This record gives sequence, C-alpha cells and structure tokens, in this order.
Amino acid sequence: MIRLEDGGPPVGLFPWAKYQQNAVTLRPGCSVLIFTDGVTEAVNADGEEFRRKSGLLELLRSDSADPQLLVTNILGRVREWSAGVEQHDDVTLLGIRIV
Repeated sequence: MIRLEDGGPPVGLFPWAKYQQNAVTLRPGCSVLIFTDGVTEAVNADGEEFRRKSGLLELLRSDSADPQLLVTNILGRVREWSAGVEQHDDVTLLGIRIV
C-alpha cells in the first residue's frame, strides 16, 4: 500500500492555492482508492473521528484486491460509526482497478 498525502486544498476553491505533485506507476491488478476527508472525519456519538478508532488502515489492507468491495465496506463502516449523528461534510469514495 502506498499512501499519497501531497496535494493541497480542494481544486478551484482558492485562487492562490499551490499544489504538490506525486507520481506512482500503476500496473494491471493495482487498485486505487480516492476519498474525501469526510470519510476520515466522520464522527460518532462520542465525537471521535472515524480515522482514529475505526481500523481504516486494516480495512484498506484486507480488501485492497477488490476496489468495489473496499468502497462498499468502508461506506458501511462509516455509516455504522456515525449512526444517528449528523455529519458536517460529504463522504465520497472512488475505487479503481487497473486492468
């Protein structure tokens, strides 16, 4: 698993924003998961963020071969985690497999 963290604020939001680039080589069979901070910052009834207590990294490692299954499982975990709590941000995921 390679975690890319370079970047910047949302594209088009701030005219002064500068962005960093990163590059990886993707081969057939590789999967890519792109998600917004609404996934990791989803809160539960105790105010805890999903990223800190959810086992997100373990989930990423266990389901990494199938991006559709990964997206489904993460969305399910986020829903369970934040059940009954209004969220302040969108929860968006995109899973891709290189063929």
